Amino acid sequence: MKNKIVKYFNIAIGAIIGVFFGYSLYLYQSYIHHPDPYVTQSAPWYTPLVFYGAATVIIVLILIAAKVTILKKQKK
Repeated sequence: MKNKIVKYFNIAIGAIIGVFFGYSLYLYQSYIHHPDPYVTQSAPWYTPLVFYGAATVIIVLILIAAKVTILKKQKK
């Protein structure tokens, strides 16, 4: 049972990080190929990445904390 839970947490963490990297690549490609919409914005093109990056870190830390907690409870 322990291995199954660890696998699910690892898959969730990997998926969340993968979605963030995919969105980062998409945004960069969009900026490179179509820079005009980003010129009209007052913020730099990478501003959404800062917010999504912070959200990704918070979610991953919560999942890691939950995984460690579950593993400690199962160890006892």
